[in-house]
Amino acid sequence: MGKHKAIFMGKKVRKIYKFEHNNFLSKYSCWFDNENENQFVDWVEIYKCELDSPPLKEGEEIYIKELDETLYILDRLRSSDGQYIYSTDYIVEIIEDEFTKKSKEEANKKLNKYIEELKIFHKNEIETYRDEIQKFKEKIREKDELIIRLKEKNEDIVRYNWNSINTKKWYQFWKMN
Repeated sequence: MGKHKAIFMGKKVRKIYKFEHNNFLSKYSCWFDNENENQFVDWVEIYKCELDSPPLKEGEEIYIKELDETLYILDRLRSSDGQYIYSTDYIVEIIEDEFTKKSKEEANKKLNKYIEELKIFHKNEIETYRDEIQKFKEKIREKDELIIRLKEKNEDIVRYNWNSINTKKWYQFWKMN
């Protein structure tokens, strides 16, 4: 089994801030995404060695003991001198620069705008509920007044009945004598 020279490349990426929201999810994050080309900055050599042939294929993984890392092979190129150059998912460096600063400012602007929109939305919602609560209190007050009037009527009826019964008894007593 033959051997071949291998160079493993890692990524230098840019830190990006982002704020996203929709009806179901709001997310503020500081992130970098290996698949997003706007955040990729450069390839950096991370390890050289000789490997047994056949060469690794895209999608394979290899453990590099000296780095104590398992690398995922994204791409494989063969150079004119017979070496294989493996592009991996390994992130060597995360840089922060002017683009990072601008992305953070933009994310914060979007976040603050979203917060203001929420305040306005909830303020309107609160006012709507406040009006409904006021109407509810008014109905309760009207019902309380009705209950008081009904109690008074009931007391009047009870008094009337009591007087009627007493008058009837008195009349019967008087008639019998």
